[in-house]
Amino acid sequence: MVNANGGEGGINDNRYTGKEPPDAVVNAMMEALHTKSGGSYTWRCMGGEVYGCSLGASGRACRIAETSEQQISAIAQFCATNPDSTFVPNAVNYSASDWSCNGNVPVIVTSYLVDENGYIKDNWVKVEH
Repeated sequence: MVNANGGEGGINDNRYTGKEPPDAVVNAMMEALHTKSGGSYTWRCMGGEVYGCSLGASGRACRIAETSEQQISAIAQFCATNPDSTFVPNAVNYSASDWSCNGNVPVIVTSYLVDENGYIKDNWVKVEH
């Protein structure tokens, strides 16, 4: 896997020495997002294909979805200190779900499909090259 910025849960592959991100990734993302201006994008390889993702404000959309007990504990701690919150913020939540708090109990609002590598599937666009 190659990740243009090395962050957001990706892995740098120093064998790639081209433009970050490649023009093909930027163009594919602008087309997918129906925009004429650039943005912050990252990319990776999967199954011999290139995929791009828009980092957005938090970058959460492009990260590998977190499934650890530590992640669940962080969400539970947020709900314990913010009962009845309608949204667990991205600074706390790196899972493949959106969460709220029913009292101090975490509740899944929406869950997203992940691909075979653990990334949220709908956030990644195949780059045609």
